[in-house]
Amino acid sequence: MGRLAIIVSALCVLVVFSGCKSANWEKRYLKKEEENRALKEAFDVQNERIAVKDASAEQLRRDMDDTQAEIDALAAELASMEGRPPTQARDSEYEDLVADYERLKKEYGDLVRITEDGNLEITLPASINFASGSYKLTKAGKQTLDGVARQLTNEFSNNKILVIGHTDSDPIRKSPFKDLMELGGERAFEVVRYLATKGVAKSRMTGSSRGDQDPVASNATAAGKKKNRRVEIVVVMPKTKAKADKRN
Repeated sequence: MGRLAIIVSALCVLVVFSGCKSANWEKRYLKKEEENRALKEAFDVQNERIAVKDASAEQLRRDMDDTQAEIDALAAELASMEGRPPTQARDSEYEDLVADYERLKKEYGDLVRITEDGNLEITLPASINFASGSYKLTKAGKQTLDGVARQLTNEFSNNKILVIGHTDSDPIRKSPFKDLMELGGERAFEVVRYLATKGVAKSRMTGSSRGDQDPVASNATAAGKKKNRRVEIVVVMPKTKAKADKRN
């Protein structure tokens, strides 16, 4: 019995010791878990600060880009102003340009406009000049050019003239021309030749072609093709004139 009591006593001591050891490990685990949560919270706070700094840096970069763009625009404007006459003179020239436009508008209606480059443009549509695939001027086209020639030899006698031929997109078939660019060029040259017979110096005129590359209407319809078969006569205004708004 004495030996049995000793064994039982030893087992009790072992159980008590194991329970104490388990309780100690649990405390250490909870402590580490608490430390881990604290570290994670600190990590999250740091990440938020980094994100805010990154956002601020990106906004600063965009602000710098915007400022540089404004500087570049001002530099370009300053460069373009070099050699220009005083503002009062530019304003006067712009008023003259508008007056010219209004006067031509009364005579040619929607056929005249001010281009984005500040030039005057008169458009000869197919309804008064060319049939499809043709470069020969119609009677109505010649009558319109008679009036244009008078303007070019009187009011605009010192201006350069650009004559630009355009076509629809129909491919060349029964025609002596190799392609639409050649057809557009021949239309422009026909106008140049006719204006020359009316007193406009050839040295003032430059003929060119855009072929079907610059349509003003859809080539999917007959009406659209008719609008695209045209010749534009551009009166080049002095470059000191203020850039005008596009007018139709």
